[in-house]
Amino acid sequence: MLSIDAAGLSDIRAFTLRTAAGQVLTFKIGVTQNPTEFPPGHLGEHKASAAPVRVYFTSDGGELTAYRLEDAGASGASAGPS
Repeated sequence: MLSIDAAGLSDIRAFTLRTAAGQVLTFKIGVTQNPTEFPPGHLGEHKASAAPVRVYFTSDGGELTAYRLEDAGASGASAGPS
């Protein structure tokens, strides 16, 4: 996790991460499927600890919108289109 655009823990607008392959990707936060299991504010813990996060997203005109976030375990940061 490289950066988080937020007005507070409950108001995360976007975040930037580096994938295991070295790509730097910026995602805006859409309506998430699992906000109770992984609230967007939890991204701050991932940034502080460098723990990987799995991002499910859509791409529309080059804009990446995250719709599901998960702890990725020890395999490294990942992002996968759906």
